[in-house]
Amino acid sequence: MMAKAKRSRKPKAGDVFAIPLGDGTYGFAQVAHTGDYAFFDFRAERAPRLEEIVSHAVAFRVPAVSGVASNGGWTALGNLPPAGWCAR
Repeated sequence: MMAKAKRSRKPKAGDVFAIPLGDGTYGFAQVAHTGDYAFFDFRAERAPRLEEIVSHAVAFRVPAVSGVASNGGWTALGNLPPAGWCAR
């Protein structure tokens, strides 16, 4: 299990999150430059390096919903400059 972030702040472009899924694995998303969330076509039992997460294809991208990361139990893993589909 991943530890939750200690301090809550408004997500910013480039933030990468681990999202707990019902089967004990995690999905991953990054905040795009527009504030949308880009969800990667990738899941794992533990969070790998950020560079590995964002190297996967984006499965879909949706507009941001206020508080989804903090209210959904998502774990902030770090920040990388948005690239590819996340930079558009």
